[in-house]
Amino acid sequence: MVRELPGWVLKHKKKGIAIEKRGNNYYASRITSVWNPSKGRAQKKTLEYLGKVTPEGIVPPKHKRKLRVGGILEAGHFIFLERFINNISEPLMESFPDDWSSILSAACIRLCYQEPLSRLKIRHDTSLSARFWPAAALSKNSLTSLLPRIGRQWETQKEFFSYISKDEGHMAIDLTHFFSDSKNISWLEISRNPEGIWRPQLELLLMWGTTSHTPGFLKLLPGATHSAKSIANAIKESKIQNVIAIMDKGFYSKVNVEYLEGEEIQYAIALKRDLSIIKHTAISKYREYFHYKKHAQWWRCTDLGSGRMVYHFLDKTLADNEESMRNHHTYLLLTKEKLLKQVTIN
Repeated sequence: MVRELPGWVLKHKKKGIAIEKRGNNYYASRITSVWNPSKGRAQKKTLEYLGKVTPEGIVPPKHKRKLRVGGILEAGHFIFLERFINNISEPLMESFPDDWSSILSAACIRLCYQEPLSRLKIRHDTSLSARFWPAAALSKNSLTSLLPRIGRQWETQKEFFSYISKDEGHMAIDLTHFFSDSKNISWLEISRNPEGIWRPQLELLLMWGTTSHTPGFLKLLPGATHSAKSIANAIKESKIQNVIAIMDKGFYSKVNVEYLEGEEIQYAIALKRDLSIIKHTAISKYREYFHYKKHAQWWRCTDLGSGRMVYHFLDKTLADNEESMRNHHTYLLLTKEKLLKQVTIN
């Protein structure tokens, strides 16, 4: 049988190597001989399968082949994020069985790279996202149908957020505004941005757990919503208990506060310093402090009754800077007036 082997096979037939033909292919194995007492003779024993014999050499089985680099994928961001999204993958899969992988991949890519929707597929194909979520469909046409499809499943969204936040003791609520020049969003209303420019905007209501910061609910609201009723309705719609509404200075009004209290909603509202309910006092009255951004933040509280408390905060470094700016401004005004008087006299 050895003589019948082709030359390119025969050259691998060495001591301790067996060649076996199966069909039209040849296979090599490493062998030895061991004494079999029951048979009274030596018996061949296969130690290791070496692989398929080809004219180019012996091709080892897949599990023994050297790894080949098939391309370089961006991985760091996705390896880091995977530990956080493991907890939501299963409930997301149950809520959106056909779209969960696309949702996770798109969300991670947007978070890491801030890419527009038109570039999500490129990022997906060239990163570890393609290995984590191979079924993700992120082409332009796929995303065009994905977004409205998810948007229509409002009840499913609420059930998903309710499930992942069910273990939270308290939820915080916040309003974040987005400015947009889109012509296709009917909810936009004109409002002033931080630079003092009036632009169209809408607001996003967010709820999250105060312990783990797990999201519990989100909803888009039209324009600049400063109505306590809108906030209360959103809280009722979320069906989440123990909510703390956190709001900025523009939300405070007697009507809004009374409405929140009437609905038994806890709140924390930033106040303007010139409100009549704020009683200013000497710096020496600030007896307590904590550290924030390497500065001591002094604070005191005033009890207004009916469960309302006003907390006053004082950053002495900031106060000193403001006082220096006021003194400098006063100095410039006095200098200007002095020069004007001299010009008038002359």
